[in-house]
Amino acid sequence: MTERLFDENSYLTAFEATVTACRKTENGYAVILDRTAFFPEGGGQKGDEGFLNALPVHDTQETSDGEIEHYIDAPLAVGERVSGRIDGEVRFARMQNHTAEHIFSGHVFRAFGLKNVGFHLGDGYMTVDYDGALTKSDICLIEQMTMKTVFAALPVKAWFPQHPEAYEYRSKKELTGRIRLVEIPGVDLCACCAPHLRTTAEVGCVKVLSCERYKGGVRLTMTAGAWAMREFTMAWDTVMHLSALFSLPPQEVAHGADQLAQKLKESEDALKQARREDVLRLVRESTEPFVFVPDASFLPLAADVLYARFGGAVAAFSGAEETGYRYMLLFSDPQIKDRALTLWHASGGGKPGTLQGMAHAKRAELMALWET
Repeated sequence: MTERLFDENSYLTAFEATVTACRKTENGYAVILDRTAFFPEGGGQKGDEGFLNALPVHDTQETSDGEIEHYIDAPLAVGERVSGRIDGEVRFARMQNHTAEHIFSGHVFRAFGLKNVGFHLGDGYMTVDYDGALTKSDICLIEQMTMKTVFAALPVKAWFPQHPEAYEYRSKKELTGRIRLVEIPGVDLCACCAPHLRTTAEVGCVKVLSCERYKGGVRLTMTAGAWAMREFTMAWDTVMHLSALFSLPPQEVAHGADQLAQKLKESEDALKQARREDVLRLVRESTEPFVFVPDASFLPLAADVLYARFGGAVAAFSGAEETGYRYMLLFSDPQIKDRALTLWHASGGGKPGTLQGMAHAKRAELMALWET
């Protein structure tokens, strides 16, 4: 069985080991070592990446019998001594986020009795699923409690208790075999296999990015540590860009954006009303039971006005011969429908007395419907 160095020292990024097995896979080779600092995928967290000698390790997975496989592009000989090196920057960022999730979920459980029922640690963010609702004010409260825990620099303890049944701990599923617990005093006690920080202070900062309803509860997207600083920097750069663009201080940018959005809406509404009036004038001046309008969104309006004037069969079109025409056809004679589809090389459907869709025909073919 591979010795799991990450269980004892989650900060270890370089080690020496001996190859105990190497097998060919569809995408390269899977290597097993007698000892490793590479954490295999588990608990919602990806497997570590790095190098064995000069060979990149693309992924790390645990087999059904508990061995750890390192996936590389070339074989290593059984018995060969190798130097392992994991991507320490990525490992530390993942530890920041995973430890942050324990703090946050611990406070959610203690404050609202909600359980973490799903967790995924991605690249730059994490998602956490809870089995109940959280309001915006609830989330703000938990963020504040989480940051107080970060500032308190509490120890983070990870260990394998001899009698785990003696502890009341959080777990997303029933566990068997050796159980590893992670404890933050007064905040959380949770079963977890992943590497964690030594103290809560190393988390740095935590921020919830979004909240959405999910399977009867909520899904939060959040980030922490170095990843959170990257998000803050990007957000601040955006605010400063808008501040310069609007000639407003940063704290007034949101209000300025709201005002601009309102002005744009008013302008769009005025433009749409003007276009509507132009279409109505065009339709009312038409001497034929069909009309070509510049905006397909006005096809129903144009067809209704035409039908009120002419009855029988009327149509409104929008488009061009090169790209085809969107159309709306209103008719009283059901036979008109089949004739229109044939003449216009069209597709479409609609309720009785109505046909709408796309026609691929020349203007002359469109107007041929009214020829006797």
